[in-house]
Amino acid sequence: LVPAEAMPTCVVNKNAEDVSEVFVGGLPKTATEADVRDAFALAGDVKSVRLGTDAATGQFKGYAFVEYHDASVAQLALEVCDGVEVCGRA
Repeated sequence: LVPAEAMPTCVVNKNAEDVSEVFVGGLPKTATEADVRDAFALAGDVKSVRLGTDAATGQFKGYAFVEYHDASVAQLALEVCDGVEVCGRA
């Protein structure tokens, strides 16, 4: 079993200018931008994905920001994609 804190989770990015961006945490360190995009496209068309990386090493830190074209799709993503499987981790 994967500990709950290690499962991908979604929340609205409160720092975004609008609510069309979702913060995703608990991603496996092996995930790529394409992996995240594919998993979160379940909710709708993904506009962009930004992976959180360490400034010094460039290594992926296990979180991402997924931006949708529309705020309603981001809201749907919160319902549909919370706990979605990414690289074998659900």
